[in-house]
Amino acid sequence: MLEVIVERFAREGYQLHPDAARILCEEQIEDGQITNILNSIDDSTLVITPKDISSFCERFEQRGTGLFNPLMDTSNLRIVTEGGEGFVRRFCDRYEKLSRILQGRLNVRSIKGLERIKKQNVGKIGIVGMVSEINKTQNGHTILDLEDMTGRFPVLLLKDKLNENIILDEVIGVQGSLTKEGELLVAEKILFPDVPSNFRPNHAQEESFAVLISDIHLGNLTFIDKAWEKFISWMRGELGGPREVKASRKVRYLVIAGDVVDGIGVYPNQEEELVVTDLMEQYRMVAESLARIPEHIKIIIAPGNHDAVRQADPQPQLPERIQRLFKDHKNTAFVSNPAIVELDGVSVMIYHGQSFDDLIMAIPGLSYDHPDEVMIEMLKRRHLSPIYGGKVPIVPAVIDSGVIERVPDILHCGHTHTVGVGRYRGVTVINAGTWQGQTEYQKKLNITPVPGCAALVNLKSLDVNMLKFR
Repeated sequence: MLEVIVERFAREGYQLHPDAARILCEEQIEDGQITNILNSIDDSTLVITPKDISSFCERFEQRGTGLFNPLMDTSNLRIVTEGGEGFVRRFCDRYEKLSRILQGRLNVRSIKGLERIKKQNVGKIGIVGMVSEINKTQNGHTILDLEDMTGRFPVLLLKDKLNENIILDEVIGVQGSLTKEGELLVAEKILFPDVPSNFRPNHAQEESFAVLISDIHLGNLTFIDKAWEKFISWMRGELGGPREVKASRKVRYLVIAGDVVDGIGVYPNQEEELVVTDLMEQYRMVAESLARIPEHIKIIIAPGNHDAVRQADPQPQLPERIQRLFKDHKNTAFVSNPAIVELDGVSVMIYHGQSFDDLIMAIPGLSYDHPDEVMIEMLKRRHLSPIYGGKVPIVPAVIDSGVIERVPDILHCGHTHTVGVGRYRGVTVINAGTWQGQTEYQKKLNITPVPGCAALVNLKSLDVNMLKFR
């Protein structure tokens, strides 16, 4: 029916927005009603949107617009490959964005420009800088080197007064007092960019649901096809009792946070663990299964480090040759990694999560078993991947796409293959595990995956129910 509706509008010279097409399909709109819509459209209109058809659809007001709105896509960021200019501009962009947040939170005299500190009188001051070095003294104290565009300045953290977990390359604020010589700032308080304490998330006006998953890894011998088939059946409303079927029929979005397939040549000797050794065939098989999902459900796909895009962050959308494989589900959208999308008014930041590897190593107490705690650290630092030179390669782009400039309502990650759900200062964090069993690499790291799960999110209440298909 969807194709018939789209073709009817096309014959009259109009393009139909995908969300408008979905609404008309759900309404089972009749030909006479289409004629009425066409008669009401202004001649200057090229694309018919949900707003244009709202007065003709009985359930439009009851069910909400169901709009999918991409808010941030990093596929086309400008990259500067000559010399180191691109990396310099990327880090300057990070500093400028995060320092603006921090400068407004310093409640003492703020010094803008680290080179000006030595000219100040002795007293309490506040500064903002990027952490360029972390060193320990013989007495167990910590000395940070903070850096901005004007210079560097050392900061002393006394072990008995401050016990913050500081990591390299993050931007922080420091309040404290200068020594008599003015050569060192003794910290009294550390400030992170953090989510504002008064942040209030958006909610959908009417009840609708999104399903969040990641790390399908189709093609690997540990892929659990039975669990995946159960999931697809549930999405079609064919699995479970009346309650489960009712819930599945309220789903309007499926968001996949990367590693759609296992890929080829991602790690040494990977071919020994593959049952599908052709990359395009891996994607074709995923596309074939997703095509069975009802077309009123919007599918949003972001890449991960196993997908057929560059390994460096940010990763662009899957290439056109792969997107074409998914054409049988006409309500599929492709986004970058990271990306921000809006679902019925609720903003969802999608990040596959390769930086989990660096953050877990750098911050004591974090582990793969509790990915939600790692995601909270990202929010505190307002950056998805703050550490440079670790396991996450980056491109020399003029904008740092890892900065969480706009606080999302939901942060959705993958990569760890473990499950975690939490809430931090109003932001819901979700990692829904994987669809493959334990790999040899994970055995060496003592990582126990949690496969066959999907997070069902009520976009009105933001409540999360973790569904299990094993």
